[in-house]
Amino acid sequence: MKISLHPLDETVWLDGADVEDLSEFITDDIGYRNTEVLWDVVRFPIPPCANLKAVGTRIRLALGELGLHGCDRITAYGGSINRSKEDFNKAGMVHEPQGKMVVDLVLYARTSGAPRNLMVIPGPDPDSEMHRVLKCLQARHHGVLLVNPEAPDGLFLSDSVSVKSVVACTQALDGGKPIIRGTRMEDTTPVINGYFSLDSLFSQFLGNSSLRSSCHGSVRNAFVFWDLVKYPIPTRVYVPSVARDIRAALQGLGNHGCVEILAFGGDKLNQRQGVLYNEARIIYIPQGVCEMAEALKYFQDSGVPGTLMVIPRPDPDSEMHRVLKCLQSRHDDLLFVKPPDDGFFYLAHSIVGCTEGLYGGKPLIRGRRRMEDAHVIQDFSSKLISLPKLFVSAIVN
Repeated sequence: MKISLHPLDETVWLDGADVEDLSEFITDDIGYRNTEVLWDVVRFPIPPCANLKAVGTRIRLALGELGLHGCDRITAYGGSINRSKEDFNKAGMVHEPQGKMVVDLVLYARTSGAPRNLMVIPGPDPDSEMHRVLKCLQARHHGVLLVNPEAPDGLFLSDSVSVKSVVACTQALDGGKPIIRGTRMEDTTPVINGYFSLDSLFSQFLGNSSLRSSCHGSVRNAFVFWDLVKYPIPTRVYVPSVARDIRAALQGLGNHGCVEILAFGGDKLNQRQGVLYNEARIIYIPQGVCEMAEALKYFQDSGVPGTLMVIPRPDPDSEMHRVLKCLQSRHDDLLFVKPPDDGFFYLAHSIVGCTEGLYGGKPLIRGRRRMEDAHVIQDFSSKLISLPKLFVSAIVN
């Protein structure tokens, strides 16, 4: 088996994999995937007075608060821990005193099947080989969480509020709050009441991206501009499900950052509709507040890096299409959803199937097609030249 670790966006393809078949990546619920916790007890030891079973329970409860409900096991790497194997078994933990976490992660990238969630304690240095491997795994649709035991919001596994402290110390791969199902925890849905607030929204994301170098990889933001006049959401459709499927489709197409959905041109919402759109975290912009074509110009001028999806595909002779051509010229990823002839798209895989590039055909993601003509396979061993000899030996043997 060969593996490709793309140097720009860390996209990983396995030799023989059908990159057109995204069903395994976009139909599962991240909350009910298997979750594995990997703990480097050399860099951050388990407190000697801690009850292992209580530690395991608290970590699992914290994962539950994050919306992840299927923790398989907790593996402690390295170090000498004065606990019996039975103590670890009771806690649902495994101790690998000679194990190398980064080696296991690379092997996992080569052999893993269905996507999983990975929590790493403590988070690696952003310039480390392990961080690069985690970015590769994330690009293969695995969820990645890092625990920063010294996070300003709380001390990891503090005695008084240990579950909350685990949650407070958990971060996304880009260093911010965890991104679950395309939305960042603790974020609220912005209210747009004019172009000034729209410009402020884009400026906020530009500021965030300048602080996180990973925004230029698979963890950067995506924006969805939806023209509700041309393609309205049927009244019988549950709006939060539509938002979830759009975010899942974008993840299937390689975007693992936040997804902001801006819906333009609809009538004013009643109270019940407002609750549903807020639950879906769709930024609803009623008719007469901001025109979508003008909003795209603000987006262009803001310089926000990321992926832009437009629903539905605009008229090729329109001003909107001209602005979009300018956006593509600055190397933004542009995706267009051409609605199905038989009505509304309902599931993530149908959205992927309706998604095209600016000039039709399969979408281009970061300079290459994401589907049938995307074959960038190289020998994995060439990527190990600069790694420590122990690392290479472990892979070869």
